[in-house]
Amino acid sequence: MSTPTHRILAVNTGSSSLKAALYQVGADAKLLRVGLSGARGRVVELVNPLEAVGEERGQRDRVAVSVEGVGQSDGQLRVHGGAATQAAPQHAEFRDQGAATAAVLEILTQRDLRFAAVSHRIVQGGPDYSAPTLIDAALLSTLRRISQADPEHGPGALAAIKCAQQLAPELPQIACFDTAFHRSMPANAQHFALPPRFFEQGLRRYGFHGLSYQSVIAALRHSEPALAQGRVIVAHLGNGASLAALHGGVSVETSMGFTPQSGLMMGTRAGDIDSGVLLQLLGEAGLSVAELRTLLNRESGLLGVSGRSADMRELLQHRDVEPGSALAIDMFCHRVRQYLGAYIAVLGGLDALVFTGGIGEHAAPVREQICARLDCFGIRLDHAANQAGAAMLDRPGSPVALRVIASDEGRMLALQASRLLSEPTNTWVR
Repeated sequence: MSTPTHRILAVNTGSSSLKAALYQVGADAKLLRVGLSGARGRVVELVNPLEAVGEERGQRDRVAVSVEGVGQSDGQLRVHGGAATQAAPQHAEFRDQGAATAAVLEILTQRDLRFAAVSHRIVQGGPDYSAPTLIDAALLSTLRRISQADPEHGPGALAAIKCAQQLAPELPQIACFDTAFHRSMPANAQHFALPPRFFEQGLRRYGFHGLSYQSVIAALRHSEPALAQGRVIVAHLGNGASLAALHGGVSVETSMGFTPQSGLMMGTRAGDIDSGVLLQLLGEAGLSVAELRTLLNRESGLLGVSGRSADMRELLQHRDVEPGSALAIDMFCHRVRQYLGAYIAVLGGLDALVFTGGIGEHAAPVREQICARLDCFGIRLDHAANQAGAAMLDRPGSPVALRVIASDEGRMLALQASRLLSEPTNTWVR
């Protein structure tokens, strides 16, 4: 007897992008196609995105759709996978993530790729939502309110949900929250040093990148289960960057707080900054709240310090000739090391450090600079393995394992949605 499956469309919206992936998930909430590469290859669970079975043709089709430049005059839509791969992107104007979602759904309809539900990545779930949830009027009302504190992510996700509801009203829409993973943190990590009434009003440290962390720890459990149960720090380093300290696969501390703006220095975000500086900017410097938000979110970080770019690859190319690029890289690595030391103390030691995200996975010089001078913690990087882009980066005999694991947020969106649809009381099950 064949195993029942759910085919889930995972929608991941960014501030100016959208990625869609269709996953085929078994009734036991395990992806049907999982593999692992060799000993020094990538230690990841390999999942084929946008994978579906043609209902009538009985053929497996693999497609991936991504949209960049949302809200700009020259957006780019790319279709990847098998015969569907396009050598060049389609250029069009996508006014918002809703328009990008409509383009993705049109492509899937043209290819007769059907699915049972749409799973949306929601960055902020607030204090009331800590598990995958069917999207209804009450949740939408909450998300609209929360999005006022996160204008970089909330409005785009809401636009994608609205479009999917309009074009596929018969399908359940499911929200999966980045913040949910960190609800396990102890109270002393969730509270700000403010009077309790502010915590009750929702001003607390939520943490983000939760779906990424779940994906990474799931891959580590699959490849090295004993290591995954230990003391692990995951460094999600990309345009958005954060660290999480995990014990037994559970989050006990993370660098982002009430919003994704805090913690590490990022591509265009300042990260941690003295509150007195913010008051100065709002006071004597004369910035409005909107101007300050733009400064902290879009004009700071690697871009602001370097004066050149938020792209680490470009900064690495110019670090030897441009002091601004060199300073930006040095500050980025310094901040990561600061948090590493703090989280090793929180965990009482370290068994594994895992790099993920665009910078974490691909920028060998950044990994090397971060790990420099950390021998005292047992972090000993193998230079040759690092330069070769291997997945296992620690030198033989090192007490701390160093790994590179690719994040797959879409996979977690699919798994969480499938589990929700499989609940016995769920009236949406077809």
